[in-house]
Amino acid sequence: MSDKQKQLSGEIMKHALTSAITIVVLGTGWWTSIGRNIVTRDEVLAIVQTQSPYELDKGTIRQSLEYLAESNKRVADEQRILAQAMTVMANQITEVKVELRLQNERAVNHK
Repeated sequence: MSDKQKQLSGEIMKHALTSAITIVVLGTGWWTSIGRNIVTRDEVLAIVQTQSPYELDKGTIRQSLEYLAESNKRVADEQRILAQAMTVMANQITEVKVELRLQNERAVNHK
């Protein structure tokens, strides 16, 4: 190996070592200032379960939804009953109209 090659090899090693030291120093600095404060998945899940407004109100929301479902069922039952009653009343009105027509026709025929 010639002196020029040795010198070039030494320069490459010096730059590689400097780069490696820089990476280690910067990585350590980043970790101590930013990286150690990064929230983990487990921490996020714990926060959501204990501090999320939805989680805190989940019971109330569930009760409200159950109440609304029961109310909707009652309204549907009442509508069904009213529809049946209206059908019965419509049939009765029709029967009364028929009776009135028959009475009118008898009255007209008797004159």
